Amino acid sequence: MRVILALSLLLLVGCSASGPVTDHYYVQSPLDAEPDSPWVILLPGGDGLNVMGDRTVYFEAVDELARAGHRVCLIDYRAAHAAAEDAPGGDAGRRIAWAVDDAVRWLQDTGQQPPDGAAILLVSWSLGAEGVWQLTEEPVEDFPAQINGAAVYYPANIEQRTLARGEVPLLIQTGAADNLTPVTGIREMIADRPNTTLLVYDDAYHGFDASRLPEKMTVPLFRPGVGPFVTFGYQPRAAKQSHRQLLLFLDEHDGE
Repeated sequence: MRVILALSLLLLVGCSASGPVTDHYYVQSPLDAEPDSPWVILLPGGDGLNVMGDRTVYFEAVDELARAGHRVCLIDYRAAHAAAEDAPGGDAGRRIAWAVDDAVRWLQDTGQQPPDGAAILLVSWSLGAEGVWQLTEEPVEDFPAQINGAAVYYPANIEQRTLARGEVPLLIQTGAADNLTPVTGIREMIADRPNTTLLVYDDAYHGFDASRLPEKMTVPLFRPGVGPFVTFGYQPRAAKQSHRQLLLFLDEHDGE
C-alpha cells in the first residue's frame, strides 16, 4: 500500500474563531483511503510528543496505523493549549477535548473529513486518556463528529472519575506491573461501565509499547532523587499483542 510520507502540519497555536493555524496537528493518510473513512485521532501522554526525551515514538505509531490503512491525526495538545489565545481553561480532560474538537473542525474545513456524519476513533496513551474520558463521559456541546470507539493505553485518571456511560466502545490495554497507572485503579474506574474491554499484560510496565525505552527504568515521578519512583519499560511481547488488538478494534469500529 502506498502511503503519503510527508506529514501535513496543523498548528493549534493561536487558534481563533477564524480557524486554526498549522503546526500542532500531524496527519498521514494512505493514498487509497476512502474520503469518508474515520480519522484515528492520537492523543499522546503527559510529556507531549516526548517519551523520555525521544520524539519518534508517536510518529512511528502514525506510520504503523497509516500502513494498516487508517487515516491518522496526531495531536500535540500540550503545546497547542499552552500557545492558543482562546483555548479554554479547566482540567486536562477539558483542554485535550478542546484540541480534539478543533482538529476535527480543521479536517472538515479543509475537506479532509465530511462536514455531515463525520466519525472518528480515539487512541490515547497515559494522560491523553483524560481527553477520552471527557469526550465519552461528558460529551462536548456541538462536538463535530461521532466517536465510533476509543482505545487507551495505560490510562491516567487524575480526576478519579468513575466511568458509567457505555455508548462508545472502549478498549483499555495496560501492564500488570504498571505502578504509575495501576490496574487496580483502572478496574475500579470501569467497574460500572458497559461496552468496555480491559486487557492486562503480565510483567509489563508503563510504556510497554514504546520500543525506544529500555526493558526497565525506574525514575522519580517529580524531582531527581526524590520519590515516589515509577517504572517504565518496553516489553516486546506485550507491545506486539497490544498492537494486534488495537488494529482489530479499529477495524471493527471504523464504520465501513
